[in-house]
Amino acid sequence: MSEHEISELTEPQLKINMLKYLSSYFNCQEEVWSTYYKKRIDIIAVHKADLDKKYPIGMELKTSSKKRGKDLADWLKQAIVYTTKDFIGYGKCMIITVPQVSFLYLNEGLLMNHHEIYERGGK
Repeated sequence: MSEHEISELTEPQLKINMLKYLSSYFNCQEEVWSTYYKKRIDIIAVHKADLDKKYPIGMELKTSSKKRGKDLADWLKQAIVYTTKDFIGYGKCMIITVPQVSFLYLNEGLLMNHHEIYERGGK
């Protein structure tokens, strides 16, 4: 799925698509709370061969309709905070963002918000 197609999805649609995609190889649970019910992550996936749930992967989903730097920074900060939390039934998880923050994702800001440094070669 391309970044453009992802930006067209709502967050619930993106979650449904991810769950369908992952279900062949992973056991997934939606909306998992951290201990003390302080934080909630969108999806936790555990490979079907990992019967002891030793390697859970937490996924924080966002649509890319918001392109401002502050939105991106808040999302990444949220993912970092989640790495310190214990999630009920899983403990600590490796956290990934969906979609991944890639050069193409960051580069779209340059296409929308030109600055003279880019237009005049920095002179």
